[in-house]
Amino acid sequence: MHPFDEDSAALCKKIEEELNSTYRCVAGTVPFMTLAGAALEAHLDQVERGRELCKSMLESLGLPCRDEVAAIAKRLIKNEARLDQLEEDLYGTVLELMQSRAKLSQLSAELADLANR
Repeated sequence: MHPFDEDSAALCKKIEEELNSTYRCVAGTVPFMTLAGAALEAHLDQVERGRELCKSMLESLGLPCRDEVAAIAKRLIKNEARLDQLEEDLYGTVLELMQSRAKLSQLSAELADLANR
């Protein structure tokens, strides 16, 4: 069940529409956009200062920063791919070796037969 009766819900809906209309009128103005842009710039500056502070603290503790960890992760992924390729190559080489041994055994047996004749 809805916690409001229909009249209360209609009143709330009307108030919401009026507030949205007022917001749209104010938000579309140059002063609002200027203030919003300035607030966004200030926020981004604060975020950048926070990142620099975090990086310097990690550096002073001898710990890697985010960029260094990301670089290590990329290298790890690259090395895992290389290792996977080497494993595939090694598996192929082992199969070839087993086939060669089987052929060598067959040839040895044939030579032994020829020698016994």
